[in-house]
Amino acid sequence: MISVLGNSINDESSLDNVVAQHDPSDTISAIKGLYDKYVPDGQDYIKQITAEMVSLSMNDPVNHPFEDVLFIETKLDKVIQKLSIGHWSSAKSEIALVTVEGALTQDIYDGISSYINNYVDNNY
Repeated sequence: MISVLGNSINDESSLDNVVAQHDPSDTISAIKGLYDKYVPDGQDYIKQITAEMVSLSMNDPVNHPFEDVLFIETKLDKVIQKLSIGHWSSAKSEIALVTVEGALTQDIYDGISSYINNYVDNNY
């Protein structure tokens, strides 16, 4: 939760209510305030999934070589870019375009896609 224009904001519907009650020039400030949450959340999630993949590779290099980590990172490059700047809705659109193949298994894809979808559902 963040404070925008003296109001507690935890999602975009809350932002809509605040914006409706304030001068239109305050809208930009209110939207920027949401990114104070979205950006670090996206960066933290990138760190989490990267750490999980690297850990798996370190603990089982025969079945999960480091090349698999690089392959997955490449497949998810656009998703990672969007998350790193707090664009969760765009990341949701990008993950839907990713093809499951090779080291990017259905389980890995489903976990990441589910997390992003839940984040958007709960915060927008």
